[in-house]
Amino acid sequence: MWDQYHRQRLPYFFCCFDFDRTTFEMTPDWHWANSTAYLRAMMQGFVERLYPYTGDPHTLEFLQNFVDYELENGLTPEGYAWAQVPYPSANPGSRRYTGWSDHGEDYVEPHVVGEDGYAYLRLYEMTGNTRYLRAAIRCAEALVKNFKPGDGRNSPWPYRCLARSGGLDGGTGMFPYSANVVEPIMLLDELIRLDRGHIAAYKKVREGAWAWLMKYPMQNNVWVGYFEDVKASMENMNQVIPMEFARYILLHPEKDSDWREHSRKLIEWVKTTPKWPKYLVHGATVTTEQGSGLKNFCCNLPNQCCDSHSARLAAVEAFFYAKTGDAAYRKAANLTYNWVTYFQGRPAAAHAPFSNQWWFTDEFADGPRRMMDAFWAVP
Repeated sequence: MWDQYHRQRLPYFFCCFDFDRTTFEMTPDWHWANSTAYLRAMMQGFVERLYPYTGDPHTLEFLQNFVDYELENGLTPEGYAWAQVPYPSANPGSRRYTGWSDHGEDYVEPHVVGEDGYAYLRLYEMTGNTRYLRAAIRCAEALVKNFKPGDGRNSPWPYRCLARSGGLDGGTGMFPYSANVVEPIMLLDELIRLDRGHIAAYKKVREGAWAWLMKYPMQNNVWVGYFEDVKASMENMNQVIPMEFARYILLHPEKDSDWREHSRKLIEWVKTTPKWPKYLVHGATVTTEQGSGLKNFCCNLPNQCCDSHSARLAAVEAFFYAKTGDAAYRKAANLTYNWVTYFQGRPAAAHAPFSNQWWFTDEFADGPRRMMDAFWAVP
């Protein structure tokens, strides 16, 4: 990453790439959406865990430059319903981020506003730079302004909506449902803890989002609406949302009196649902990321996928062991992490996910942050 910072800077403009095994020069994919906002959130999570181990100031320098680029080139205009919040993605190679044109133009993904806003807030706590605090508060204000109670077909915030109006008419990618309300909840929780912003409004919206989460996804397991590059549907389930929620309640059991039952239920749902393939490799559970239960799933066989998502499962199992002492979860996490080590970073002899593509999110941000959860959960 430090090499990229000084040379090609492809993380800023592309989601995925191949590389020369001798020179390590990268060749980007010009055809797929650039993951922008949640890549920043994932990278912040990685550096927050990495920096205490290394003390290397270069990690903070890289992260701040990475986030600053988004704040200068990837926010919605003032005066919008979703004003001054990060766009979720960009066209490949674009220097400005305004969403992926395959889904529409000038739209946001509210759950990513929450995820990125939480990253801004944590970066403020790491650096003391109030620019990131102001950015986090803008995200929270937009979430509060656009909150609705929701029902079984409409979540408190839509999966995708037009940034200017908040509406869903305009572009094939707009959709009313995303189960991923835990990321906005995390942002609101942290602002409440720090006593920054409009606390009373945050508490009210947080309570409403939690009530919806308990009434619908936790009962019917409709865990859809996360990835920035897929068409929305009520059928395409993913493991990111339930695992990130399980992780949240394991780290904050005071927020959920049924944390043990809920987290165990979510782990088992991810490991057993037939919505996408799972593989057993030398005892390790390798989980792919999403699918409909038919022939449509992502992504490949376990020699080419999916390290970051398997690391997420292992992280939650490691935290479950840390909280409950159930050794079966420690063993399961250890075996899966062993498998993950063959993919993280850029090992020259390893298969790249998707044959000739490496994803910045998976290999350099999301995967490593969940890999480092193991060192936190089970030192």
